[in-house]
Order: sequence, then C-alpha cells, then structure tokens
Amino acid sequence: MSEQLELEKRVEKLEDAQNRPAHGSIRPVVAWLIAIVIASVITVNFYLMTSQMSRASAAEKENAFWSLCHAGLTPVQRAECFLQLAAAGNTEWRSALLDNLDLRGIDLAGVRVESGRLTSCNFSGVRMTGAILEGSALDLSDLTKADLSKAKLRNATLFKTVLLETDFRNADLLSASLEQSNAQKAKFVAAKMGDAFLPMADLTGADLTGADLSGANLEATILKETELALANLYGTRLEDADFTDSNWWRARGLDSQQIDVFILMFPPTPNSSESRRRDFKIWLTHRIESINKTKTP
Repeated sequence: MSEQLELEKRVEKLEDAQNRPAHGSIRPVVAWLIAIVIASVITVNFYLMTSQMSRASAAEKENAFWSLCHAGLTPVQRAECFLQLAAAGNTEWRSALLDNLDLRGIDLAGVRVESGRLTSCNFSGVRMTGAILEGSALDLSDLTKADLSKAKLRNATLFKTVLLETDFRNADLLSASLEQSNAQKAKFVAAKMGDAFLPMADLTGADLTGADLSGANLEATILKETELALANLYGTRLEDADFTDSNWWRARGLDSQQIDVFILMFPPTPNSSESRRRDFKIWLTHRIESINKTKTP
C-alpha cells in the first residue's frame, strides 16, 4: 500500500513539473521584446531629430536667400549667405543680389549659379572647376588667376572683367560675351568659344591652343603674342584685330585672302621669340612652294 502511495506521489510531481512554465524559456522571449521596444524608441527619436534638423536647415536656407534678395546686409554678411547656400547645393539664384561679393581664394568647385548677377565681385584666386555659370553676369568682376577649367559659361557675360591668367581650359564659353575684358595670359586651351563676343578684349599672351572660335566676333581684339596652334578661326570676324607676334599661321579656318593680308600685316617682329620667327619662315617657305606647284603646268 505504501509503495502505491509513493508511486502516486511521484506521478503527481511529474505532472506538476510538466504544467509549471520553465523559467529558462521565458527569459529569451522577454529579452527579445525589450530589444524591440528599445529599437523602436531609438528609431522614432532619430526620425524626429532628423526631421527637426531638416526643417531647421530649410528655414536657414530660406532666410539666407531672402537676405540676398534684399539690400541692407554688409558685404561680409552677404558673402556668408552666398557660401551657405552654395554649400547647401542651392541652384536658384535669379532673384538674388550677388553684386560686390568678396570671395577671394574660396573653393567653389562645381558650384551652380545659373542666371545669377555676380557683377563687380572679387573672385581672384577662386577655384571654380566645373562650375555651372550659364547665363550669369560676371561683368566688371575680378577673376585674376581663378580656375574655371571645365566650367560652363554659355551665354554668360564678362564685360570689362579682369581675367588675368584665368584658367578656362576645356571650358564651355559658347555665345559668351567677353567684350573689353582683360584676359592677358589667360588659358583657353581646347575651350569652346563658338559665336563668342570678344570685341576690344585684350588677349595678349593668351594660350588659345585648340580653342574653337568658329563664328566668334574678334573685332578690334588684341591677340598679341597669343598661341593659336590648331585654334579654329573659321567664320570669325577679324576686322581691326591685332595678331602681332602671334602664330596665326598655325591656326585653322583662315581663308587665302585673310592669310595673304596677315602675311603682310603680321609677320613676326624682332621682339618675337626666335623659335616663332623660325617657324614662320618654314611655314612661309612651304606655302610659297605649294603655290608655285599649283601654277606649274
């Protein structure tokens, strides 16, 4: 009888053990739920923080742009607003007043200022590689030694702009106006300058190697001592242009009548380099020989 009672007690203990929840199995579930709650709280807080920062940034941009659309700020304040908007990737500038900004030596590579009015600004030494300045007005500004290589300046105006030693290599200056600009020793290597407007501009000592000036207006333009090898002058207006001591004979696109006039008007002077004088003699000799061959029956 005692053995039967003992057996029944063991069965009851086993049943109790089976019905009791195991503590070891509950702990992982609780920990997982706690982790989900914490992750959710962090995600919500991060979203709220980024949303607030985004709204604050948008408000700052709007305030900076509004400030640039109204007179009253000092030149330093206006420059700060411009740099803030440029750093934020602002692309709309048509209403902004950007005159008289002093941005000397600033890195503005890739900046986008289409149809902006940047007159009388100081951009000397500025790095604007690949900048997009299409349709912008940079009249009366100073871009001495600025880097505008690969920049896009289609239809831009640079009236009486200082472009001393400015780098325009591979730049797009199609239909741009550089009237009366001072571009001495500027680099226009492989620049696209078709239909550009350059009357009375000073390009003394400039490098126009491989530049495309087809259809450009070079009336009364000073091209003394310029490098014109492989430059395209097809259809350019050259009335009263000064090619003294430039290697115009290495350019392309000049017709026979223009070449005959240039031979008489712009042979290398004693001030020209010896190598350029020698190159002209070699070219002229070949030209005379070629003409004589065509005349020989």
